[in-house]
Amino acid sequence: MRRVRVATISMPRRNSLDSGLATALGLVDQAGLYRPDIIALPEACINDRQSPQPVPGPITEAMAAKARQLGSYLIIPLIELTAAGQCYNTAVLLDATGEIAGCYRKMFPTDYEMEAGIIPGEEAPVFTTTFGKIGIATCFDLNFPELISGLAEGGAEIVFFVSAYEGGRQLLYAALQNSVYIVSAFRGGIGYFVDKSGMLLQKGHGGRQPVVVRELNLDRYILHIDYNWQKIADIGRKYGAAIHVDIYAPEGIFALESLSDQVSVPDLMKEFNLETFQEYLARSRQLRRAKLAGAHVTSGPVAKR
Repeated sequence: MRRVRVATISMPRRNSLDSGLATALGLVDQAGLYRPDIIALPEACINDRQSPQPVPGPITEAMAAKARQLGSYLIIPLIELTAAGQCYNTAVLLDATGEIAGCYRKMFPTDYEMEAGIIPGEEAPVFTTTFGKIGIATCFDLNFPELISGLAEGGAEIVFFVSAYEGGRQLLYAALQNSVYIVSAFRGGIGYFVDKSGMLLQKGHGGRQPVVVRELNLDRYILHIDYNWQKIADIGRKYGAAIHVDIYAPEGIFALESLSDQVSVPDLMKEFNLETFQEYLARSRQLRRAKLAGAHVTSGPVAKR
């Protein structure tokens, strides 16, 4: 079992940088009361294209002090101005000591953003934190499925969607297709927590509930029923209450989750030769290529070591 406490903040953009920063700092303080491991703010909620800021700079320095005070990671989206005079729609990740752990520059800005001077980012990094691996996607990025699939392939367990629009069912589909948690911070007012199965876990409301906090168990994996389902009874007999299974029959998948610090799902997968849904898909693609090339293929997962 690997639990992480996540806070997401909803706030509209204010009419000045000072007002936006003051509002964001106040909401981060509010989120900090719940002692989260990480707090996410929505897309460019502090400044806009008329007031781009350097990284590091006044916004990140003020937020770094909060990160140190709270002992939490912070995701701070802003409009960045580089030393060369270029503008990016950037999400800055601060670690719990206030240091910049990395930046994600929006890969797919809208046409009107680019017309106004925003330059697209060139990569979507996966960040390693003290609690697990995370990725970030920004607003219009959600319409390009290769971005989140790339983050998932890179090992991201949670994708933070920082946005000026809600995302809705797209978030559920992206989580299901990639077996990742998705947590949204929406500037318009509604924050989502979406399970790896694509099920909506929780939804806040910015006007009444600008801060939403939830614990996520990162030791929860999505598996396809093929080759795996018949082994669940054996796992249950051996490990009992230390595990939990959720079945999603229409999609042909299930979730296997550890509820004990003494049992991990990766260890169970080795012991019972299980494969995740994503491993099954990757193996199927590989076998398809081999079959098209005229090779003999063998069904079933490869034994784990």
